[in-house]
Amino acid sequence: MGSHLSQAWKISSPPRPTFVHKLVELRDGEHSQAVEKIKGLIHVELLSGHTVFVPVKSIERLQAFILEELIALKGIVAQRVRSEAEKAAADMLAEEVELPSDALAESLKNMINELDE
Repeated sequence: MGSHLSQAWKISSPPRPTFVHKLVELRDGEHSQAVEKIKGLIHVELLSGHTVFVPVKSIERLQAFILEELIALKGIVAQRVRSEAEKAAADMLAEEVELPSDALAESLKNMINELDE
């Protein structure tokens, strides 16, 4: 998972979007904590020979927190994309329709008059 969080940093160009900075914070903070707890759990199991359940709960809570943060971040990005798309559509609909110039309108009038004669 850490490599996927790092990928956003590698492919984005400065100034990086806010969500990329948040991904890096998750990678360096909570994700690193989870990895260290898992390493510690494996080390404890090897030394004691017993299954340890208490540290697993804290890892599960930490992973749930990371998942919730990622889902919230995805929602923020989706809302931003939607908002930008709606604004672009509104801008396109608000564009003025170009009316023919006076010279063109006069030319059309003259042509219609000539056809009527």
